Amino acid sequence: MTGFASSEEVAVGLADTGPYLLEDAMKEVGGDYQKGSDFEPYVVTDGLLVMGWNPASAARAAKVLPENMAQSKVA
Repeated sequence: MTGFASSEEVAVGLADTGPYLLEDAMKEVGGDYQKGSDFEPYVVTDGLLVMGWNPASAARAAKVLPENMAQSKVA
């Protein structure tokens, strides 16, 4: 899974606004959390599942999904 990194939440001053930090919570329960550099695009794919790390990843995720669908012959 991917999502905002704890370091990004700290950098924008939002680390204390929610009940937990996603990265930390996922790691605590054994999740396969992946990330790239802070505030940069990062996309993870698993078959047709496409996950973007943060809003900067939207364009890349939008490009990857139809490519994956074409490879899987899903229309």
